[in-house]
Amino acid sequence: MEPQQGQQHRNPKDYSREYRDRRKENPEVYRKYRKLETARKINYMARRSEIVIQHNKELQLIRQQKYRNRVKKRKAFIESLSTRKLTEQVRRINREKKRRQRASMHPLKKLSINKKGRELYKANKENGSRTPVTQSSGTPSTSDPVSSEGSSLSSGAMRTAKSRFRKKFLNSLPVELTARAEVILAGLKALTPHTKQTVNTRLGISSPSCKQKLDFDSSVATAVKEDMTQAKMKRSVKAMKLRRLYASAILAKNKALANHMGISRKLKMKVKSASSQESWEDHRVKRKDAIPEETAKAVKDFF
Repeated sequence: MEPQQGQQHRNPKDYSREYRDRRKENPEVYRKYRKLETARKINYMARRSEIVIQHNKELQLIRQQKYRNRVKKRKAFIESLSTRKLTEQVRRINREKKRRQRASMHPLKKLSINKKGRELYKANKENGSRTPVTQSSGTPSTSDPVSSEGSSLSSGAMRTAKSRFRKKFLNSLPVELTARAEVILAGLKALTPHTKQTVNTRLGISSPSCKQKLDFDSSVATAVKEDMTQAKMKRSVKAMKLRRLYASAILAKNKALANHMGISRKLKMKVKSASSQESWEDHRVKRKDAIPEETAKAVKDFF
């Protein structure tokens, strides 16, 4: 049989630490304990005599001097270690720091730094000078990730740069739908036939199902707009109700489409005020064979 391992030696610090941990288990008791300790220490500090105060100051000076000596010894020991191992350790720390800095850098910033480094190396090799070379005005801007220098980036960095450039381009477009469509169409017209075909294929515009859906949506929008115009011209109660139903449906679906469909500001305010009032279902005559509200509520609570 193997001998049992003896119990680990415990010093007074361990007992004190366990005592403090047990005090912290109950927050209310610990809060009262801290208040009593604070009051006791304030009372003790107020009742000290001059001899005790002077003795405490001397002990504090001794502790501070010991701490300063320990710090000086540690610094002297580190400075004395001018070995190869310490130098390699410092270089490794600097490499890790620079690697983390480069990993968190923007891809376009990396491209700019690499370009300046190549220009500086070329200038130093030709002229032997150490001054950096400024970027010429004829070089392409680094804000466009699809530039000729984009080949120096990795595939992941190129995808990230293209995605950010796309978001920046979409955010710079006008808010109004008609103006935004004009800007996009103007850009599409300037493309070559091959690029247009590629764009149409990727967007799905060239597929028959997409064309059929676009034609159907445009025909429905045209029919709704004509119905709203006719209802506005008739000025009858039924026509006005139909017009308000169209307006409420369009505003609930897409508010930006209201101006394109010819919905006036006055009609918008009427629809908004009507939606804030009691619902039309409250005034509707219920069917005789309708399910009572109590039954519907009971079924809903059950499931």
